[in-house]
Amino acid sequence: MQCITKFTSNIHRTKSVFMSIHVRSCCININDTLSNHSVSDSVLFQTTDLGTLNIARGRDHGLPSYNKMRRACGLNAFSTFDQLADLIRDPAIRGALSSLYESPDDIDLYVGGLVEEPLIGALVGPTFACIIGDQFKRTRDGDRFYYENPGIFSSAQLAELKKTSMARLLCDNGDHISKVPFDALLLPSAIGTVPCARLAQLDLRKWSE
Repeated sequence: MQCITKFTSNIHRTKSVFMSIHVRSCCININDTLSNHSVSDSVLFQTTDLGTLNIARGRDHGLPSYNKMRRACGLNAFSTFDQLADLIRDPAIRGALSSLYESPDDIDLYVGGLVEEPLIGALVGPTFACIIGDQFKRTRDGDRFYYENPGIFSSAQLAELKKTSMARLLCDNGDHISKVPFDALLLPSAIGTVPCARLAQLDLRKWSE
């Protein structure tokens, strides 16, 4: 019980720390733990490199190649490794790709997407951004209970829902949180903080009968 009480009393401090942590940019170097200690084979007494395993998974699942996926996304494909320079600026990486693959058409999707330069304001490049965006759209459009679908909420209720934010959610559910970043997914050092009292609250009277 003492541990639970101590943990509960420190939750608000933990939330404050989380709201001020920098997210590292996407990196092509896989952590040593994931490379050498991620998947243990008790029979062979060895570990499997997670990066290698992901490439094998892609092939087992029949994922299209890097170039084929780019074409499916409406992006340009590449016929030579030199053409990758705009997306993969490091010549050493392009050289490594040319030594491992006979043609750009052979590049695995996981590898090609991982080494792309990230889009402005994003953690991934255009190919992974296309895949992630398409999946989010399909998940939303395929959910018959998605809150913006006709008949789910009245116009007044929908307007209330659109007034709320992640920042307001943190204020309502956190202990001793008096101010938060206006955009809770951005660092407060970049955009400043706003008092919880200034954030719009959900008016539950719109749901009263």
